[in-house]
Amino acid sequence: MIKCNLAVVMAKKKVNKQAELHRKTLIRKNTISNLYNDIAVSISFQDLDAICEALDCDISDLLERVSNPPQDKDN
Repeated sequence: MIKCNLAVVMAKKKVNKQAELHRKTLIRKNTISNLYNDIAVSISFQDLDAICEALDCDISDLLERVSNPPQDKDN
């Protein structure tokens, strides 16, 4: 699964408010919130690029692939 580390990157870059990232990127507030809380199911390349530009980071700082949790065999 893909994990979004936007909250961590924002903290490192001292961007304390999601609204500040919204103002820098013009990305919808709901989209930023979903990424920040790691509940987003998709994101556009354009939005990823804007976030990387605003936070002066690489895409690998924002996203990482982690192992999927084990599946319950009863379901």
